[in-house]
Amino acid sequence: MSNASDQISAITKDYSRERVPLSARYSAWSIFVIWIAGIISLPIMMVGVQVGQALSFQETIIATLIGQAILSVIAGLAAYIGSTINISTAMITRLTFGRYGGDLIAIALGLALLGWFGVQAEVFAQSLQRMIMDLFDVTIPVYVLTIIGGTLMSATAIIGIKALNILSQIAAPLLVLILIIPILISGNGVVEAIDNFVPNGKMNLGTAISIIVGSWAVGASVTADFSRFAKTPKQGVVSTVAAFLIGGPVLLLLSALLALVSGHTDFVDIMYFAGLGIPALVVLMLATWTTNDTNLYLSSLSFTGAIKVLKKWQVATFSGVIGITAATLGITGFFIEWLLFLGVFFPPMAGVFTVAFFFNRSRYMADNLEPESKLDLPMITAWGIASYIGYLTSFVESITLSGIPALDAYASAIILTFALCAIKHRRISLSRN
Repeated sequence: MSNASDQISAITKDYSRERVPLSARYSAWSIFVIWIAGIISLPIMMVGVQVGQALSFQETIIATLIGQAILSVIAGLAAYIGSTINISTAMITRLTFGRYGGDLIAIALGLALLGWFGVQAEVFAQSLQRMIMDLFDVTIPVYVLTIIGGTLMSATAIIGIKALNILSQIAAPLLVLILIIPILISGNGVVEAIDNFVPNGKMNLGTAISIIVGSWAVGASVTADFSRFAKTPKQGVVSTVAAFLIGGPVLLLLSALLALVSGHTDFVDIMYFAGLGIPALVVLMLATWTTNDTNLYLSSLSFTGAIKVLKKWQVATFSGVIGITAATLGITGFFIEWLLFLGVFFPPMAGVFTVAFFFNRSRYMADNLEPESKLDLPMITAWGIASYIGYLTSFVESITLSGIPALDAYASAIILTFALCAIKHRRISLSRN
């Protein structure tokens, strides 16, 4: 039994608790395509549609560009750290927040990503059920489709980045093409739809930006998990930032445009409006598969950093079962609240370890990856206060700063951590003198 387990571990090896060797690294193009395939998903399209229905198209463009710019900064800095020291986010948080603090945050990250997996699986099953009924006049229970789809998505995530790379290279071009075709078919109708559209005003610009940031807040915070496979820091940063600056805006704006042109807000209705039946079914499956691969891979990687008694493929297997179960119970009802929550609590985590890395780079570059302390209270405090500030500006709305709660939380984390690190280093310098 142990031999079989060792063989599986060899196939699925992802260096979850060690540095990625140069021989196991990928090109910038591979990392870019993995991110593009992961970004294109039904829930993110839902965000584009909801923002596009609430704001004018000009405001949607502004919200999208600002939101994705914020995500690109968070993602780019985290990617730089990952591609410089070539370890996972879970290991970075352990070095930053201490053994117990890092493990706690890694588990929280894993749960957040697992929640995304559940949302994706549920939306996938609901849309797939309808499409199968419309195309083939066959009704399959949602829970059956959730289990089948979730199992397929879990299979490649268990293998790891090798399977993600292959699947993304196939899926990414098809996904981009199928989203562009309806716009091309509409022709001049696009301009007319924009001119005649009246927004419903259900959210303001600041809320729209925060929701956009929240839609990929966790992903932007854990870009080290993929950039650690980059051959150089430059390739890690460029491939990551390009994906967020190109893939994110294109998907959100295309989704908003498709809703305006078709007059529908549901992906299935939009595809039918464009005359795309079977192709839309294929895209639905590919989009959810590639994105949920990413969700489950990143989730299991976070859990693996904290749970030492299990191997990564075993953690991924258990995570997949939990995610599928959550999807069958129905969790999309809290979708917008979920995005706002993610946008407030996880960017500050990335802000803390980013500043901590630049203050003490040698610690992160050392051969010993074990934390120096069990709990780094100053770093935990910075994260907690920054998250609370984001909470006050978002859920409570008792204070107003930039109008973008996710940015408030991230910027607060940067400032607080910088101050705490500066004080610590000054004390060390004075004690040496």
